[in-house]
Amino acid sequence: MAIVVLVGLLVLLVVLVVGIGIALFDLSGYREERGEWLQMKILDRFARDPRLRTLGLLPVVDVPSSKRSPLRVEIHGWVPSDELRDVALGAAGDVASRLSPSVEINDRLEVGRPADVPQVA
Repeated sequence: MAIVVLVGLLVLLVVLVVGIGIALFDLSGYREERGEWLQMKILDRFARDPRLRTLGLLPVVDVPSSKRSPLRVEIHGWVPSDELRDVALGAAGDVASRLSPSVEINDRLEVGRPADVPQVA
């Protein structure tokens, strides 16, 4: 009788551990979806702004495994002026602040012409 109880407790423990693992995996998937959604919304905002549309800016969202860590957004690309850098970072910040106040925006923008684009006289 004791062995049946012990086997029953062991099966219950295994089911509990598997259930917790599935729940944690599901939560990490939800954070990944939020990151993808945020990246899409920032790209959409850049596409709707006529000043940013042709610059080819790329937001990259990093989703840390810890849910206490904020989402990190890096904006990559080049802009011709500091004013457009501020416009791009402000647009990304506006979109991100709607999702969560704990989103970090990291500036990876370069100001000026890229070296591989020939200047037109």
